[in-house]
Amino acid sequence: MEAILRVVIALVLVVGVMWVLAKVARKPLRGRAAGSLDVVARTQLSKGASIAVVKIDETALVLGVTDHGIRLLHETGAEVFATEAPTKRTAVDLDAVRAKRAGASPALPDMVPAKSKSPGAKFSGSALSVKTWKQAVVAIRERSVRDA
Repeated sequence: MEAILRVVIALVLVVGVMWVLAKVARKPLRGRAAGSLDVVARTQLSKGASIAVVKIDETALVLGVTDHGIRLLHETGAEVFATEAPTKRTAVDLDAVRAKRAGASPALPDMVPAKSKSPGAKFSGSALSVKTWKQAVVAIRERSVRDA
């Protein structure tokens, strides 16, 4: 019984040390000002190569990144890559739009299609629609007749 107690205590100590080391490893080793290094953009050129724009304080670095290393391609001011804040989007009340459009000219299409009672209407325009497949067959026939 004493041996089991020693094994349990040793196991708890080992797990505790591992937990403390994991917590310490998550924190950066050196203090760095928040936001001083930022990846502004990255574009994949091929499987093993890409270009990245990295902003460090007020300098922007254009880096070529490959499987074998990183190379500085260009250095410029960070204001070149400054982006605008996106405009705020607001929700649209579709019922109000339909009510407003009810008095509009009949030549203008509805913004939201009216619900149809036909069974295939919910698949209209999708690959599951029979009408879509019929249109595809007609298009293929026209191409084969024109080519002949």
